[in-house]
Amino acid sequence: MHDSSAVAPTACRRIRSLAERDPRRAVPLARRALDQPQVIDPAARAWARYTLGYALLCWERFDDARPHLLAAQVAFEAVGQALPALRCRFALALADLTQGRPDLERELPALAEQLDRAGAPDLATRARLYQAVLFNVQGRSAEAEALLDRIAPLIAEPADRARWLLVRGVAALARGDPALSADLLEQAGRMFADLHNPLEAAKCRFQLGSALLRQEKLDLALAQYRRAERTFRQIDLPLRLAWCAKGSGLLLARLGRYDEALRAILTALQQFTRLGRIADIGGCQLNFGVIYFYAGRWEAALACYERAEALYDATDVLAERLVARRNRAIVYRAQGRYAEAQALLAELEDRARAGGNQAELAEIVMEQAGVLAATGQIDDSAARYQQARDLFGQLGNLLGAADCALDQGWLAIERGAAGKALDHFRFVEPIVARHPYHRWRTDYGLARCAEASGDAAVALDRYQAALATVADLRQRLVSEELSSGLYAQAARLHVDALRLATAQGDAALAIEIGESQRALVLRRLLAARLAALPGEYAAEHERLRAQIGILLDRPHDERGAGDDTLDRVLAAYGDLLLQARHGGAAPPPAPLDPPLDLAGTRAALIAAYGADWTALLYIVSGDTLLIGTITPERQLLAQTPYDAQLRRLIAQASRPEHRRFTYRDMPYRLGRAARPWAGLGELAGRLLPGQARERLHPGHRLLIVPAGPLHALPWAALRLGDAWLIERAVVQLAPSLATWQSLAGRGHAPSGDALLVGCSAFGERAAALPAVAGELHAVARRWPGDCAQLLDDRATRAALLDRSSSGELERYGLLHFATHAQLLPARGLAAHLKLWDGDMLLPEVAGLRLGGGLVALSACDGAAAAALPGEELLSLSWAFLAAGARGVLASLWPADDEAARGFMAAFYGELDQLHDAPAALAQTQRTLLANGGPAAEPESWASFVFTGAGRLRA
Repeated sequence: MHDSSAVAPTACRRIRSLAERDPRRAVPLARRALDQPQVIDPAARAWARYTLGYALLCWERFDDARPHLLAAQVAFEAVGQALPALRCRFALALADLTQGRPDLERELPALAEQLDRAGAPDLATRARLYQAVLFNVQGRSAEAEALLDRIAPLIAEPADRARWLLVRGVAALARGDPALSADLLEQAGRMFADLHNPLEAAKCRFQLGSALLRQEKLDLALAQYRRAERTFRQIDLPLRLAWCAKGSGLLLARLGRYDEALRAILTALQQFTRLGRIADIGGCQLNFGVIYFYAGRWEAALACYERAEALYDATDVLAERLVARRNRAIVYRAQGRYAEAQALLAELEDRARAGGNQAELAEIVMEQAGVLAATGQIDDSAARYQQARDLFGQLGNLLGAADCALDQGWLAIERGAAGKALDHFRFVEPIVARHPYHRWRTDYGLARCAEASGDAAVALDRYQAALATVADLRQRLVSEELSSGLYAQAARLHVDALRLATAQGDAALAIEIGESQRALVLRRLLAARLAALPGEYAAEHERLRAQIGILLDRPHDERGAGDDTLDRVLAAYGDLLLQARHGGAAPPPAPLDPPLDLAGTRAALIAAYGADWTALLYIVSGDTLLIGTITPERQLLAQTPYDAQLRRLIAQASRPEHRRFTYRDMPYRLGRAARPWAGLGELAGRLLPGQARERLHPGHRLLIVPAGPLHALPWAALRLGDAWLIERAVVQLAPSLATWQSLAGRGHAPSGDALLVGCSAFGERAAALPAVAGELHAVARRWPGDCAQLLDDRATRAALLDRSSSGELERYGLLHFATHAQLLPARGLAAHLKLWDGDMLLPEVAGLRLGGGLVALSACDGAAAAALPGEELLSLSWAFLAAGARGVLASLWPADDEAARGFMAAFYGELDQLHDAPAALAQTQRTLLANGGPAAEPESWASFVFTGAGRLRA
């Protein structure tokens, strides 16, 4: 190596050149060069340090690179080597730029001037090239393009010329010209390929993917991301891989592949957090917000957009801040906050026009049109939609133009102009073929047009296509709240499809349509159970769980009417669960559930119960309650008005405040009703079709699939003449026909052993249950297999989780819980079992590993449920089914401690004889009725319900 030359030694130049192509190979060579004992000359050693620092910088090991570059700079300055010292300063500036650090706006121009004076014009030009990169990062694309045009004649090196094309392509994309951007990036990629530089070519492919994404060429964009990712993974570049994951996440969200999108975005977020990339963390929040918005979770989306905006403010990333603010305005419109949306959009329009950002301007004008339409300014809205559509067309953004046309089509539908709407929807249809969020709305619009023209067959086909798309989207999210949010946006579609199928007299189709949107998250969990919580989420999960426990244990009068702390903590808990279920450590998504096969379900019911069964399926469709009756021979569809009287009857039979009034027959006792149990008799008349009632007898199997508030109904206590329904049939519930079939096909537990869990004391958390030990003893006497017991201080959450992770719970044919359970209305995630060491929350229950046994919850509220749109329920019964139970016996409301003990003892005695939990439950309830006394009152026995598949292995 040369002792005091300003020119790098040959070996260092070779390593530096290799670092720009494959830094993973260059770094070990640079380390060996630095460690050579003969490198004792200060200048030579400084060059070796610089070379290692530069190679580490190219390898994105920024914290490792900085000490070497700083040490080299100091060494060069000490021996009077100004230009090599400037090289070190430039490399450090590149590290600052890549890491998003401030104060480079003055640093890079000053470096360029100094490099010019030091006689290094090529290096000075490269410094100005990276100044243009900084402008792009800051959203100042016009300044970037002006600087690039100024330095273009000065660029001599082919590699720098290719970099110029790359940076110019990024500027064109930021300015809203994705077609020009793609052309420039393709040129740059070819040049780097000719220069045998796969790393820089991969950077071009990544940026090209972004340009193609902006043009809605999604398959091509994803292919470019994947190719770039392969190179970055081969070289092991953590930052570039995170950028690929973030870009892929947004693209996959556009494709409706929400499960894959969340996995990609979470992977990116974790890496950006490790790297301290504030602006890129903001980008992940922006992408999370997009998924929440698609799912109709407006508050969650708004929170993500606000977090992204704050992070962009902190890092001075103006272009992305504009997008975050525009997305915030979109949420305001969805929430009906039209004045706020209009004010924000007007401000953003001025900024977009001032910055010449035509792409962003088109988005803003389209949103303004939506606000005008929502506030009844139809003519102004139409003009704005057309303006936005023209802007999108000029930019080559077909999806943007289609988005406008889609809204125009729906405006025409609402105004009764089906012909004009059809023209808009036909324009949209081919463009949105790969965009399911837009496609279902397009199919829905085409169905409405076909129905308006009298073509019911085409309309039904379109309705079914739209519903299938919605179901596909919903099943990709293992979150009842997000799935319900998606359904809520399509609820009107569901009602219209059911209305037309009913009008056509097609009972089978109406039943299939009703089932297509029912309990999709549970169906997904039955296909592939929840994985254990990944380790990286464990600490935060414990923190939130403990916080929820503290808030739940506060006396109700201490919570305060306006205290939303529990809601905020539950929202954070829900976000954590979503991330844990979809993150990189989660298992790959299970195959999506096929639609209901009515013939196959009928065959499965015949195989289980012979010909002596009836299935009743309820569907709330607007102001109508549809009731599907399925028998071994046929299916029928009845309907009853879902009117104020029916709602009142359901409320009186299910709500806690009416319980004693209804189940002690106070109307008759007080002389307000002419006959006993009049309300429950009228409710039975409205809910049980005549064709079903005709088939009933004490041994008849009645499978009920409830809907909406009917989930809280004690069906056994409906009154048929002078008898209770439970005296006329064996009643069992199912979340849906498809889930019943899954549960019936689920294997039985490998042994007949039982695990009995009971808590009798809870300190100040809940009232004591002194009869629990006696109840466990009674169950153990009647259960035919071996019984293990966890009582009081052994009945801990930790003990259950340990037995679950070890696989022990999978062997039990019975899990019996005698403790408190609680479900808070509208706060389903807070549902829990109370154990000795704390509360086991509903998601933890769903994550247990059970093996097809029976679960019996001798606990108040065990079967209570928070019903969400799309028949997504949050209940402990459903959580145990998701965990692997074949069926669950639970109570809809609190039972007296001693009464519960007696009921359970009688139930297990019957179960020992019948080997069928629904039949044993029916016989227990009938015996209590026959014996008379207080236990014969329906308030004592009607709350117990069985959900799932019957029959235990004999």
